[in-house]
Amino acid sequence: MHPITLSAVLLLLNGMAFGADIPALRPHQDKFVETLRDSAKISAARVVTGVMLVTRDADVTPSAHAVVPSGWKGDSFCARWLSSDARYEAWAEYMLSESEENGVPPGWDGGLLRLQFDSDHGKLLKALRRDRLGITVTKGACDAPSSEYAPVIWNEEAKLPGTKVLVLVHARGADEVYLIYTGSPTDEGGKSYIDCSRLDHEYRVGIDHECEIPTSVFDSNPLKIELNRLRRGLPDDPIPFSIEMAPK
Repeated sequence: MHPITLSAVLLLLNGMAFGADIPALRPHQDKFVETLRDSAKISAARVVTGVMLVTRDADVTPSAHAVVPSGWKGDSFCARWLSSDARYEAWAEYMLSESEENGVPPGWDGGLLRLQFDSDHGKLLKALRRDRLGITVTKGACDAPSSEYAPVIWNEEAKLPGTKVLVLVHARGADEVYLIYTGSPTDEGGKSYIDCSRLDHEYRVGIDHECEIPTSVFDSNPLKIELNRLRRGLPDDPIPFSIEMAPK
């Protein structure tokens, strides 16, 4: 039987105090897998390492809220955590079926969900803000590839619509990173470009760039995005993905 640590108890108490009117989800089969390493280890497969909705600082941390679209109901989603120094990593799968144990409550139709997770490293997670920790929520099981993302609010107030979405990137040494998106009613049918900024702290191992997308462009869902990287003037293969924002 897994011992109940002080960090896990604090996380449960925080969940009770924060966002009590927001439905809470526990991981499928209560399985939350986390690793804290002495040195960095990076998954070569992951380039998009965080899709974060920015609101304002929360009084109670650590906390994670996913902004899940109603179209995902009946499916599952995978949440992955990665610190910018690539020492901390975790994952859990959550169920969006009313009939599943630990699933959504009856009548849920999209919106904010509080993600519960029993971490043995609560003190570390409490200190990591969105420039030091990336979280992705992708549609489907954790062992299946997915390019469909929903934003996550981390250690900030669980309130919509937020001010912007940050796409956090592990650029693998690229000289330049930028996004192209389509599907916004503000772009008049064309393409819009967003330059991504290199993070200015010393922990740029698992996450080294961030790209700011204003929430106003999510009036059309989902937002179709292409991530591009230039290396010595030559482009890497583009990475297509989408972000869907639940209704405000």
